[in-house]
Amino acid sequence: MRISPRLQQVTFPPITEVKSWIAERQFSAEKPLVDLCQAIPDYAPPEALVDHLRHQMAQPQLSVYSADEGLPEIRQTVSEWYTRRYQTGPSADQICMTIGASQAFWLAINLSPSTLSSPCLMSM
Repeated sequence: MRISPRLQQVTFPPITEVKSWIAERQFSAEKPLVDLCQAIPDYAPPEALVDHLRHQMAQPQLSVYSADEGLPEIRQTVSEWYTRRYQTGPSADQICMTIGASQAFWLAINLSPSTLSSPCLMSM
């Protein structure tokens, strides 16, 4: 079998080697190591985080979708962000925070241009 010279030049990602550099080291609670090496951790989450999430999941307001247009406090925060960044921006009542792509597509298809005061797509 002939292997492309370009393929032969590909090296393995250094993640495993880099992790071996710190395998025997201990890190203090005041300065813990935060592993940003890859998006799929190979270790369990801290027990404190699991406990916190367990408590949060028991909250009734977290077991339902938010309002279709988004939580008022989030919309206000986004409005303030645009104002700080651009010295102007949409007011909170002009912002719609979709829950996901399907909802955003549905809104885009169903909103008429007359519904929008200033049609645009803003992304943070």
